[in-house]
Amino acid sequence: MTNTPSQSESKPRPLFIYGNLRSLPLLAWLLTGDPSNISAVSKLRQPAIIRGYERGYIKDTDYPAAFKSNSKNWPLDGYLLLPETTSQRDKLDHFEPERFLMEPVTVTVGNVHLDGNRRHLEKEVEADVYIWGGGLDALTSSPRGNLAEIWLDLYKKWNALREQGIENIKLEYLIPDVRMAWIHGFGRSPRDHLGRLYY
Repeated sequence: MTNTPSQSESKPRPLFIYGNLRSLPLLAWLLTGDPSNISAVSKLRQPAIIRGYERGYIKDTDYPAAFKSNSKNWPLDGYLLLPETTSQRDKLDHFEPERFLMEPVTVTVGNVHLDGNRRHLEKEVEADVYIWGGGLDALTSSPRGNLAEIWLDLYKKWNALREQGIENIKLEYLIPDVRMAWIHGFGRSPRDHLGRLYY
């Protein structure tokens, strides 16, 4: 994350989500700390699209990354997320790795159909979206696994590290080191894996 969202004092600016945060358990975990608290977050999102962007995946991480399409009308499906508090918006912004750039975007919500056959009851909303800030050669067209499950598991690991007193952990650091160590059962403390990242 490299930018700070523009927010009014009364209500945070909406965010268009197109990747892992489409998973309600993961979104609930991020915003409330409880992946089962789906009802609290499902009311905050609406099906939506933006145009002029495509979805890829960062190689070796399975992390979705939107990038500008050659076609300004190319649809990217996702959700318009309406955070209720600045704290919620801050959590969403901190979820994104530093290689992503925030851009303002016009989001279409309502009866959204990618083939364009049903256009009634649609409206446009100004929001932010995080797009890939690196080269396209770092992206692939398809993920390796179930992204929502991978990231929900990663958030649990991240929370466990915070409970051990390790603060200010960026999730992108956990991908190559800690997550693979846990999956393969190396049996080393998370502190051992993270120590070289901070000292």
